[in-house]
Amino acid sequence: MFDAEIEAGVLTHTLEPLEVVTDEIILDLNDGCVTASAADEAQVLMVEVELLPAAFRDYESDGGQIGLGLDKILTILEMSSESSLVNLHLNEEERRVYMEVDGQASGLSLVDLEYISTGPNPPDWELPAKIVIEQSEFRKAIRAANAFGDHLRFNIDKEKEVAEMEARGDSDHTKRMLKETDVVDIEYATIDSKFSLKWLDKISSVIPKDTEVTIEMAHDRPAKISYEIGEGKVEFQLSPRIENN
Repeated sequence: MFDAEIEAGVLTHTLEPLEVVTDEIILDLNDGCVTASAADEAQVLMVEVELLPAAFRDYESDGGQIGLGLDKILTILEMSSESSLVNLHLNEEERRVYMEVDGQASGLSLVDLEYISTGPNPPDWELPAKIVIEQSEFRKAIRAANAFGDHLRFNIDKEKEVAEMEARGDSDHTKRMLKETDVVDIEYATIDSKFSLKWLDKISSVIPKDTEVTIEMAHDRPAKISYEIGEGKVEFQLSPRIENN
């Protein structure tokens, strides 16, 4: 059994991060929360989302998992206002989830779980460097860097208390110094790591406006990029580019 009512905006901001890496997901319908995880084929980027029962206007489930395609759901949600209420009902006999929002009623066939990859369990690295930044500032930095190169270099010096983001192309480069006045919070640790701007651009594009983004890093370790969506959380883990000396 699965019956739920949730605002369209909350559901959209939960599913869009997963669509960054996959077209189909497995929803874990737990008593305490709804969760999903996914990774790209190369497992460079992993995504985990979690929604607590308080994120729903109404929520009933006896547990289990269901497989869903994201494309049709997000297309319907694009036509709805963020405050619209989405009603979801699982018909186990028909193997469909029925979705109704703003008078649009749709039946969505379940996807066989065996054909959906959820990615590996992400390792629990110690990540001493932390930057908390507004979505608008993060998005601006990524868009500027994307015009200059394929990778973004995070260079943080603990002793000098300096943090910068840099992108380089064949002949041009750009650098963004992060001052304490530019961020919500910062914890310095010495690191020098590069990350794919292709993935960073996609990540920054799905983060809701007026959201605080937390970036946690360690030298040559996957970066954790996370933020809250009401009574829920989204977490990305992005592997760095390792350069052989």
